[in-house]
Amino acid sequence: LWQQDENSLGLALTLDYLGRVYAHQGDAWVALGSFEAAIDVLNEVSTTDQDVRPEAAALLMQIANLCEQTRHFYLAIAYLQAALAIYQTLPFVAPEIVIWQRLSGLYAKAGHPAIAGYYAQQVVQSRQY
Repeated sequence: LWQQDENSLGLALTLDYLGRVYAHQGDAWVALGSFEAAIDVLNEVSTTDQDVRPEAAALLMQIANLCEQTRHFYLAIAYLQAALAIYQTLPFVAPEIVIWQRLSGLYAKAGHPAIAGYYAQQVVQSRQY
């Protein structure tokens, strides 16, 4: 598909599914490579007429899950922050609360209670509105 330059979204989806299979089999680094390749494809598609930002953000959250499961908390944080940045550019209500909760938990696991508290406060403030 890649060489034929056809159906880029299909290729991104296939790479995403491959990443999930590798993750399920316990091969986290190969899974991460598949997910990253899917992100690259989505970034290429995003420059054309299709807006795939929601799909890219969801995939970044999937990568963050994998990183958290393998106890790579700082990588998980980086991917969640990238997903949050994308979601904040979208015209619809995004799962910011979920991301803030996850960031709070990850920073707590990584030994940064003050930053964890900041994201927990974001959740509390957003629920007040």
